[in-house]
Amino acid sequence: MSKRLRHGRELLESTSLSVEAIAEKIGSTRPRRSGSTSSSVTMGPRDWRKTFGEEA
Repeated sequence: MSKRLRHGRELLESTSLSVEAIAEKIGSTRPRRSGSTSSSVTMGPRDWRKTFGEEA
């Protein structure tokens, strides 16, 4: 997993920043849409936050 992806995951879990703000902070040109997949990520950022965020 890339350093940028790990940092984004940490921000999703520990902050209430919007997905768009997190994408900007980690240097992504655009956030992944909920439900998007890649070889190392199986859920979108909003679903990740719902599952693993502080309030989960």
